[in-house]
Amino acid sequence: MGIRDKMIQEVCDLLESYRGYHLYVGFSGGADSCALLKILSEVAPHIHAVIKAVHFEHGIRGLTSREDAVWCKLFCNELNIECQVIPLQTPDNREQGENLEAAARRLRLEQWKKIVRSPKDAVVLGHHSDDVVENVLLKLFRGGNSGSLASLRFERRLDGVLYLRPLLNFTREEVRELLYKYKITDWREDATNDDTGHSRNYLRRMLLPELNRRFSFAIPGIRAASDALEHDADFIEQHSIDSYKLIQTQNKTPVIFWKSLHPALRQRVLGMWLSERLGRFYVPDTSVMHRFDETLESDLSEAKLIPLQGEGDILIQHDEVQLSEDITVPSPLFWSWKHSSSVLFGDHSFYISEVESLPENISCFEAFFDADKLPDTLLIRTRLDGDRMAVFKGGSQVKVKKIFTDAGIQSIDSQAWPLLCLSLGDVIWVPGVRHSDYAIIKKETKRIVKISFATNCSLQD
Repeated sequence: MGIRDKMIQEVCDLLESYRGYHLYVGFSGGADSCALLKILSEVAPHIHAVIKAVHFEHGIRGLTSREDAVWCKLFCNELNIECQVIPLQTPDNREQGENLEAAARRLRLEQWKKIVRSPKDAVVLGHHSDDVVENVLLKLFRGGNSGSLASLRFERRLDGVLYLRPLLNFTREEVRELLYKYKITDWREDATNDDTGHSRNYLRRMLLPELNRRFSFAIPGIRAASDALEHDADFIEQHSIDSYKLIQTQNKTPVIFWKSLHPALRQRVLGMWLSERLGRFYVPDTSVMHRFDETLESDLSEAKLIPLQGEGDILIQHDEVQLSEDITVPSPLFWSWKHSSSVLFGDHSFYISEVESLPENISCFEAFFDADKLPDTLLIRTRLDGDRMAVFKGGSQVKVKKIFTDAGIQSIDSQAWPLLCLSLGDVIWVPGVRHSDYAIIKKETKRIVKISFATNCSLQD
């Protein structure tokens, strides 16, 4: 059986499960994607699939990049296949600290999510077995786990998008042999592919040929190892999914849950949990996992933040793990205390009652005011930058932020902590911490009200 018949047969068998699908082919115009598109044009009628080419014009190589897009359109016209060209403007859309390659990949993934919307849509890519070898080595050099090392698989669903790679059993040489069988000798070559300053190009053009000369069994061995790694990764990922289901709906997760997970599961489960809350596919890298693992074993009496490279922070406090963005700050609330003796503010409650005299021992969660000097309406809100309070028995203004700091309360806790204020915003009580000098009880005071504060959170007295 010739290479053409062999490839058609295998691709047809692999895609049989996707009969009737809309297959969106990532088409760069390079040799690999040309071979893939040509094969799919022959396979599609057998599996009743609809083929559409998608070319991303990255906006990196100027005129050459635009010429590639035109060439791809013409190639697809000859095959009677629709071709959509999507401009990405990669240099203008890079995020802070992101190189061009990473930005281009992120932008492509964002576009695929917009394109693939139906359960019977899939993206088809032209990776072959030589790409698998390169991928294994690059991921290995970067410290990847089994899932990372085996990331180029025939079928993989990432961030809701199904990716298919039906040429993984064929080498680069076999792909080009197929093109010659079709008498295709013209395709687009990216000039940057010759630049060995890029890691993948150096690996492909310098390291792998030398490795093959010295160890003839190396490349077949890496391919075999990749197959084994894929089975291992599938097994671990299935167990990760089972573990993730235990905390899938929780924005706050117990530290004990994360500590109970085997390290092989922890990174995958954390990635799934973060992806759900960030609204996009996210894989915590080695540095994030190292800090996460260290923090779990550290003293958690104080809050710890783990940065997520522009995605916010993981917050670990009170034996719970959450995203710092998930801290709920209640909206300001006006309290007409003469008409309502209690009010709920987030997870906190305020109660007011009239008393005859001051008790001998006053709790920090109680405040006493001259009822005749207290306005009918009070404001309950959280801390704002620049807040100050006239302290008890002093009269001088002190920053509320400093009041929290002096009490040993961390900034993270203070962000959502309620303040009792006058209707115009002046702070008169930091519950659990300090009283102001407003409407204090004096000898001439006739009526006293007590305001009590209750919370599910704990503060240091």
